[in-house]
Amino acid sequence: MSTPAETPAPAATEAADRPKAERTYLPFNGQMALHESLLIFRNGQALKEFLDGFRSLGEQFQRARGLAIRREQALTTGEKDALAKVIEQEAKDFDSKDNLFQKVYGFRSGAIFSQNRPCYIYRTCNLLTQVNEEEVAKIKAEKDFKPETLVERDGKMLHQLATLGGLIFDEFERNLGNITARRDNLAKARENLVNISAEERPKAEAALAEFEANLAKDDELMFKTYRFTLGRNMVLDFVDAKFFVALTQEDIQKSQSGAAAAPAAKAPEAKKDKPAAKAN
Repeated sequence: MSTPAETPAPAATEAADRPKAERTYLPFNGQMALHESLLIFRNGQALKEFLDGFRSLGEQFQRARGLAIRREQALTTGEKDALAKVIEQEAKDFDSKDNLFQKVYGFRSGAIFSQNRPCYIYRTCNLLTQVNEEEVAKIKAEKDFKPETLVERDGKMLHQLATLGGLIFDEFERNLGNITARRDNLAKARENLVNISAEERPKAEAALAEFEANLAKDDELMFKTYRFTLGRNMVLDFVDAKFFVALTQEDIQKSQSGAAAAPAAKAPEAKKDKPAAKAN
């Protein structure tokens, strides 16, 4: 039994793509907030490099905020002046790094941090499992067989079971962490049976049997929901990841007023044309 392993991703050789922005509602503080996409990553290494840089800048930004608060609370002029110099140097260093960040990714991280905008990484991965020759033959014989769902890698054949994206992927990750932790705890509890006295062992074995039965039920539910099971070697294949940022009310109002103004400006010509198709 094993947990899904993410396949190695190629090194990031180019900046992330900046396709046409898309808007969607994503979770924030238990509610759904309107977000807009800024970037899309085609491999896991590119995503990791972005997140490492973004988080590092975020930590530096928060340090600078902390220093500003300390300066406001300082009791002596000397302490205030000393902190002011540190803050100035920190700001120069942050701006230099953020300028480079903007050249690579097309936006400044400081604009997000200063407004405390929530961010969301919308990941999409394929879930695959290793299959033998007999299983390959059965898969190919199925009515709805799609050749692209069979992938040969390192001399082994893998079958794509599902594509998990966004909130479903987040849910899958949480449930995966839970069920694998319980499986590992069960294995440790079995090993510890030898240390339990003969009198207590029947009770411990009964508890383990119940635990195992519940784990099997949850594993069955995982298979029904995501096609994942602890009984097979699973692989998570990175597809892409989109970086979303929550919109402010000002952003939304500007886009709404802009959308309302555009048809009004073209109204005289619009009468001659067919109605435009609705956007997806």
